[in-house]
Amino acid sequence: MQPLLPLVISENQSTFVQGRAISDNVLITHEVLYYLKTSKAKKRISMAVKTDMSKAYDRLEWEFIQRVLLRLGFHATWVQWIMACITSVTYAFLINGSYRGRVKPSRVIRQGDPLSPYIFIICSEVLSGLCNKAQSQGILEGIKVAKGCPRINHLLFADDTMFFVKYELASGQTINANKSSVTFSAKTPYAFKTIIKEKLQIQREGGVGKYLGLPEQFGLRKKDLFASIVERIKQKAKGWSNRFLSTAGKLTMLKSVLTLVPSFAMTCFKLPQSLCKRIQSALTRFFWDGKDETRKMAWVSWSTMTKHAAQGGLGLRDIQCYNDAFLAKLSWRLTQHPKSLMGRVLLGKYCTTESFLDVADKTTEFHGWRGILIGRDLLKTSTGWAVDDGSSIEVWNEDWLSSTQQLRPMGPATEQLRGLKVAELIDQNRGDWDREKIQNIIPHCEEQILNIKLSKEGVPDKIIWLKNITWDYTTKSRYWTAVELMERNAGTPQQMNFDWTKGVWKLHVAPKIKLFLWKTFQGALPVGERLAARNIAVDTKCKRCGQTESIHHLFFQCEFAKRVWDFAPFTSPMDSSGLIDLAINWLNLVDLKCLPPTGIPSEGLTPWIMWSIWIARNNLLFNQKASSPEDVISRAISSAREWLEAQEPPTKGQGQHVEVELPLTNCYKVQTDAAWREDLRGAGLGWTITKNAERSDFGAHCFYVSSPLIAEALALREALCKCKELNLQRFICETDSTQLI
Repeated sequence: MQPLLPLVISENQSTFVQGRAISDNVLITHEVLYYLKTSKAKKRISMAVKTDMSKAYDRLEWEFIQRVLLRLGFHATWVQWIMACITSVTYAFLINGSYRGRVKPSRVIRQGDPLSPYIFIICSEVLSGLCNKAQSQGILEGIKVAKGCPRINHLLFADDTMFFVKYELASGQTINANKSSVTFSAKTPYAFKTIIKEKLQIQREGGVGKYLGLPEQFGLRKKDLFASIVERIKQKAKGWSNRFLSTAGKLTMLKSVLTLVPSFAMTCFKLPQSLCKRIQSALTRFFWDGKDETRKMAWVSWSTMTKHAAQGGLGLRDIQCYNDAFLAKLSWRLTQHPKSLMGRVLLGKYCTTESFLDVADKTTEFHGWRGILIGRDLLKTSTGWAVDDGSSIEVWNEDWLSSTQQLRPMGPATEQLRGLKVAELIDQNRGDWDREKIQNIIPHCEEQILNIKLSKEGVPDKIIWLKNITWDYTTKSRYWTAVELMERNAGTPQQMNFDWTKGVWKLHVAPKIKLFLWKTFQGALPVGERLAARNIAVDTKCKRCGQTESIHHLFFQCEFAKRVWDFAPFTSPMDSSGLIDLAINWLNLVDLKCLPPTGIPSEGLTPWIMWSIWIARNNLLFNQKASSPEDVISRAISSAREWLEAQEPPTKGQGQHVEVELPLTNCYKVQTDAAWREDLRGAGLGWTITKNAERSDFGAHCFYVSSPLIAEALALREALCKCKELNLQRFICETDSTQLI
């Protein structure tokens, strides 16, 4: 059912349909409400009515569902199967702890059933169809925000509906007043407002409420409209802080819950910088503060914590960069789907004389559109063109020479060639590059151009995302691109030469130990030396030996620590006195092998010993409980062994590739392969076509091939062309390139 929804559900519905998003409804609705707010009309006045269906799932009649499915053209047998799933529900009464009776309803679709959302939007298509029919007949015209935009009279997202109508056409409608509101255009006379409210029985005016969880309209102080985001983060943080989460637990909470709270708002609008700082502050305080909101010192800056884990950070999200990545995704959807409803509305209003990639920003424009332009500017830093027919690409003004980086021919161009299109460099008869023209116009780019393999079907050119091997935009890749750009502009100092991945994050130890090691290498442990560096008046002396307590001294130079390491059950003794730089010697320390009786593999004990030393130090300092070196080692070994025994053993065969032999019934098998030589930039292509015991072998060669992947793709393309030539209708393809598949 799901793959068919884009074909049967109108574009006015955006929920649960592949290729559509909730942000479409939000941005279109805000654009219409902005139009109403700035409209100066006093006669042809429009309004927006927001409604909500009460108990929407409970009111769907089964007979209605069946008739709608049949009306949309679904097969009768398939409809019977769907109805069997829907009508299988029964209810019983719980009386004195026992189930009594059985009731079979005639309506309702069940909450939590994965089929229910699709059934609901299919039934909602009846309402959408009626609205579209009324619009085509001129009964319910809708609102047109600009000359180049389509008229819209309704938008649906699940059970939330927005109607955009003219005043004189609204009489006779009955709407649930408790869950509805009406937004009038700016110059609406008070008398008209009174009449409309009486007709609709709605007394509440919109504009200051919320639609799909976001503010309906924006004023000058946008940060106040989104202030609830910060409060929601704080409330969630308070609820979990009372559960005594460890540092690793707080990190998981940050990544999986708290940083996602503002995500929905960030997918649609640019958040104010001051609000982003407040969100960042709330996240920082959750990570570093103690229980009962006890404020503690933040030992590592937020900018360091948002770095990639391989660069010494924790992989947390920088709020502003994350916001920009979401906005760039909106811009990407406009470039890829300009004919969508959102594309026709926004591009029809703001891009009447210029293309979306070139249109300038104006301060008088709608806040949502300005956010999209911010994402557009970020998008332009990492996009290029994939050449197909070349008709959309200007040779001198577009990046089209590479699929991995932005690259265009060097100018300047002559007056005659200034508007040259890439299509003019293609021999249309052969469907390949015209080498003579290339050598006459841009001979220095000949090899790069010939490396580009053109489509044989003449499909249009398309914009591609250069930071992803699939050329599709991803928020993750855009986010890290934004972080790199921010660090480059800020002049981030060089980080220490340390392998964080191998030295910390890939160790087979408990998550709390990894966070402890991260704090150790970041200098974030509250030892005497580090506290004094923060201007905190404390005794900086080690409680055991009287020397200055630094991180290196605590774990390796103190006499107590040396005795602990002497008792460590390593196959070779560890001389801690020779350690000068922990970061340099760390990989050698974690590779120390343990004696077999301990049952602990290499790399497993050294971090636990450091953790045990730290616990012993805190017990002595705060609880006045002394521990012997033997106790420290014993605690480290038992903790490491206990954690290792609690881990689930890997499943047999996990991670192994399982080959599945597909049955061949009246079907051809096409197998392809390619050989590539980097020095010659050439490839040999081969493919076979097999059916039963008959096998045919084919081969070809190709020059100017830039990579093995391209060679594999060319072999597959040649095989498909041969199948088309032989008029083969049923076949399966096999190749040894998993990346291509």
